[in-house]
Amino acid sequence: MQPYHPALRVKQGECTAIAKIARDIQRQIQPRFIIPPPKESDPAKGRPLTPDEIAYETGRRIGKNWPFEVAFLDAQYVASFLGDSGLRTLFRTAQYQNGKLVAVATVDDLFNPTFAAFLRASAPRVAIFVPYEKVDTKRILDGMKSLGCAPEDCVIFVDFNKAPFELEGIEIAVAAIFDEIAAAAQWHRIVFQGSSFPKTNPAKAKGTFTVTRHEWDVFQAAIKECSVSPNLIGYGDYGPDSSEIKFSKKKGGAVPYRHIRYTIDGSNLVVRGSDTGAQASAMKDVCQTILTSGKFLGRDFSYADEAIYQIGNGRWSAGTPSMWREWNMAHHMTYIVRQLGAQEGKTFEFGRFSKDAEQSSLWPETEDEPSGTGPEVAVGG
Repeated sequence: MQPYHPALRVKQGECTAIAKIARDIQRQIQPRFIIPPPKESDPAKGRPLTPDEIAYETGRRIGKNWPFEVAFLDAQYVASFLGDSGLRTLFRTAQYQNGKLVAVATVDDLFNPTFAAFLRASAPRVAIFVPYEKVDTKRILDGMKSLGCAPEDCVIFVDFNKAPFELEGIEIAVAAIFDEIAAAAQWHRIVFQGSSFPKTNPAKAKGTFTVTRHEWDVFQAAIKECSVSPNLIGYGDYGPDSSEIKFSKKKGGAVPYRHIRYTIDGSNLVVRGSDTGAQASAMKDVCQTILTSGKFLGRDFSYADEAIYQIGNGRWSAGTPSMWREWNMAHHMTYIVRQLGAQEGKTFEFGRFSKDAEQSSLWPETEDEPSGTGPEVAVGG
């Protein structure tokens, strides 16, 4: 099956999620790691990172959480902040931590001699990021020639940020872009990336909201519409999240909403807790809502589902905003890999957990006093 290409910010929640999901799921994922803009506060540090920290901390995190498999590193949002010298330090450090790490270049970067130093020895040697409305195959090929890399050794990420996925017939336009790129050269892979998730949380306090995954439907329809072999086109999204990377900052900082985004067939279910009161109570309510929604896929679906199960039953702590993001992403990535695999008849094992213990009665049963089970007790994850 074709690998899944999620766009992941190099932040605590995303890095932890991809490191902890099941190994057979991991093997089907080739993420595009995006370094957030330099002014964003880093959850682990509690402040924005310095240029040196971006260069070295990025490599350390990738080495810790994704050391062995193919991945792509996109530094476009910090490139001007780091400069060419900082970029060389960044990619040298990161590629030392993971020898299969592929540098992502914008089309302009292809003409920067600095990026020639980031080419891998084997395919894919480099990746190109191009917004869908700025596809210029002639300039891309000129850039590839300048960089010294053959198209067949290159992955192209076509980003459909802000594309009107809900528009009827949009798949025809997406298919035309696939055809245009494929007609220009033989590429290692063309990857679709996009999201229908809004920039702001759509659920109200103590409410739910269902966000249709239009990006999945459009991708599926475009594959059938275009003339490119499905084996050459990969699927990617931004998880249950917006494709926006640069978010405007509110004065004083934004307070994270207490919520979980739960991917199900065709949509993302957003469940938001109370904005007031104890966080533990609010998140327990959130998880209970998922458990009783009829949409819960089972505690063995992923380790994130086990966390939802345990919190909803009051056995685990409510976690932190980074952990909620982690669980959102872990469940989502697991779901998408299973969904892609199902299209080719490939299945993946579900997780294993110890059954909840049952409290035996100290008294013999009688017809007047039917036996019952005591409270469930978690004994494994």
